[in-house]
Amino acid sequence: MPEENFEQLAKDPIRGPEQDLDAPGVEDLANMLFPQVGPPPANAPDDTEEDLKIDDEHQPVESRTSTGQADPEDIELCRLFLAGSDPAFLKLYSKYEAPLLVYCRRMIPNRVAEDAFQEIWMKIFELRKRDIHIGNFRALLFRSARNLCLNLLRLEQTRAGSGDALSKILAKDETSFDSEQKEIQVLLRRALAKLPFEQREAFVLHEYSGYSYQEIATMMATSESNIKVRAYRARIRLRKLIASWLRLGEEDDPSHSI
Repeated sequence: MPEENFEQLAKDPIRGPEQDLDAPGVEDLANMLFPQVGPPPANAPDDTEEDLKIDDEHQPVESRTSTGQADPEDIELCRLFLAGSDPAFLKLYSKYEAPLLVYCRRMIPNRVAEDAFQEIWMKIFELRKRDIHIGNFRALLFRSARNLCLNLLRLEQTRAGSGDALSKILAKDETSFDSEQKEIQVLLRRALAKLPFEQREAFVLHEYSGYSYQEIATMMATSESNIKVRAYRARIRLRKLIASWLRLGEEDDPSHSI
């Protein structure tokens, strides 16, 4: 977070009547920070849990050994941060800056991703000195990010006029770094934009941010098996899209047949 933004927050305490925030759950806090403003976007359907056999041999290696429970260090840092400690907030920011920024950049267009990233941290900072308890900071952070990203996607879809148009916006909105990558990496970015929100989210959090399926399930308040199903479907769809583009050429979009 830019130093001037942090300093402004420190000088500008929360105004308005205090709400009754006596130890609310993660979902309640996330919805308080970023209320949902409508139904899910057309390209972001919820996945229902189904019996789907997943070949463990082809699963990505789990990058962490956590049980998905709250990080004890986070609990202590949250306690200090909520009591007014700036160093505790900065430690939390440093710990989650990279994975949260990756999440935002892969879930919404880049032109709004960094603003969304900043807004999330601003809202989190505004929780300090409130009489609340944050039992799982990582879950709160990413559930808040999820709510904001869904709201922004709804807005982008309204402007674009359709889910297909939104996918094109997401696919074309690449940074200069992305444009210099090999062809397969560029195609991966374009294919990601065509995934349903739930599948893209599971893939991004696991493959890009490095969280285990159990950690993601805890963050998103669903079962580990459901997250595995979403990630599995994401990989299958990505593989089919990229293979078709490589075989047929970029102008041929095979997504309608998948």
